[in-house]
Amino acid sequence: MTTVLTSQTGEIAAHRTMTRGGCTIDPVTLSAPTYGYAVSLPGHEYIVNHLGDANLAWEIAEYITRKRSQLAPVNRFLGTWLHLGSCYLDVTEVVPDLVDAIRLAESRDQLAIYDLARRVEIPTSPIVV
Repeated sequence: MTTVLTSQTGEIAAHRTMTRGGCTIDPVTLSAPTYGYAVSLPGHEYIVNHLGDANLAWEIAEYITRKRSQLAPVNRFLGTWLHLGSCYLDVTEVVPDLVDAIRLAESRDQLAIYDLARRVEIPTSPIVV
């Protein structure tokens, strides 16, 4: 992955994050999956507390550089989302099947997965009504 591509990915991901509240993006092709379920890989989370488009783009580019080997396999993406004034970055796997995605997330102690087609978060534990 070249520095130019990493910088470009950082800028695109920062823009999508600030305008859409988050994104899932392939750091090499810059494509975004449109179906399946995003499940985070544990141990790769990073929080950016000081937001600003230029700073966020730089932080994302640096994160991609640090996580290059974890982002390399097929079906792995950069995941970003905004929550309570901070931006969360992680390495995300896209799983095609809902049940498989929930099982994988539970095995990783993840609180939720993200449905890319419907653009909604799905809790991994049942909601009691």
